[in-house]
Amino acid sequence: MTYRIEKCLTHLYTHNLDALLVSHPTNITYLSGFREAEGYLLLSGEKVVYITNPLYAQEAKKISLWEVIVYEGNL
Repeated sequence: MTYRIEKCLTHLYTHNLDALLVSHPTNITYLSGFREAEGYLLLSGEKVVYITNPLYAQEAKKISLWEVIVYEGNL
């Protein structure tokens, strides 16, 4: 897990927040280092989930820091 994601998870816990949903590709790249960021990054105390479309799914699944959910339509 990257330092930036760990720091976000610490802030979530410290401020008693359930989760953070990151939607802007630049912010996803900043937090994770994943440059093919086209989707949503969900950070929670339980897990880190990356939600993306089939076009980016193969690359996203190569990253071990998150669970990948692939959606077919628009979110």
